[in-house]
Amino acid sequence: MVSQLDTSLDSMPQESSSRRGRTSSARQPAGKSRFATRVLACLAAVLLLVSGVEIATSFGRVHPGVTVAGVDIGGKTPTAAADTLKQQLPRLVAVPVTVSDGAHSWPVKASDVGLSFDCDKLVVRAMAVGRSGGPIGSLDQRWSSWFGGESLPASPSAEPAKLDAAMSKITGVVDVPARDAAVQLSGTTVQAKRSAAGSAVDRSRLAADLLAAFTSQNRIVPVHATILPARVTDASAQRARLVVETMIAQPVRITHGSASWTLSPVQVAKMIAVRAVEASGAVGW
Repeated sequence: MVSQLDTSLDSMPQESSSRRGRTSSARQPAGKSRFATRVLACLAAVLLLVSGVEIATSFGRVHPGVTVAGVDIGGKTPTAAADTLKQQLPRLVAVPVTVSDGAHSWPVKASDVGLSFDCDKLVVRAMAVGRSGGPIGSLDQRWSSWFGGESLPASPSAEPAKLDAAMSKITGVVDVPARDAAVQLSGTTVQAKRSAAGSAVDRSRLAADLLAAFTSQNRIVPVHATILPARVTDASAQRARLVVETMIAQPVRITHGSASWTLSPVQVAKMIAVRAVEASGAVGW
């Protein structure tokens, strides 16, 4: 009896220990979850605190990290930012840009196109960084500006007349009109002259690229030209040539009652005029 009682008593602590282990294991995930929640709450509080301090320190100023065409105006008041841009941007565009089509090049100065900047408008855009897009959007802009910077284009403008004159110097060399195919008649010799495509500068693209280059590190502006196809094709001219050759291949006899006349091929050729006409949207002979 004593032996049996001792055995049963020895087993009781083991069962109790097993239960405690199960209880501890059940409570462990809940403890980890509460810890993670506290960590996230602390991080959120820190972010909100830092954001609040940052908003307070940049109140009424351009957000730190904001640049315009590489000119740093972050942390400045609107007046100071405008003054900085008025001083720095003209220096930035003092170096001429070069327009090139590969065979020719043209240096263009800022004064050649009447280049100017609306610094007050640029400051308004700079002040909007971190203050637009709602709470989440503005916060994202502020953090992006802090850690990566926010670069805004200077968006220069030009005097239309000066810009047009500067581009005309370029297009006057690059632009080539298309040459239509033609039929040439000399005596009784008929020849078809081949056509040739032309080219025309894309003026709107050239204007945009030219202005952008003044505030870019790359001061070379490539010329982009559009191919101009000929209106009269070689095939159309060849068909017209065959028709003319048939007309002058042999003399032409004309009769009227008892009278008759014979025209030699040379005489017939003098009566032929070959010119292009447009019909059904296509130009031919």
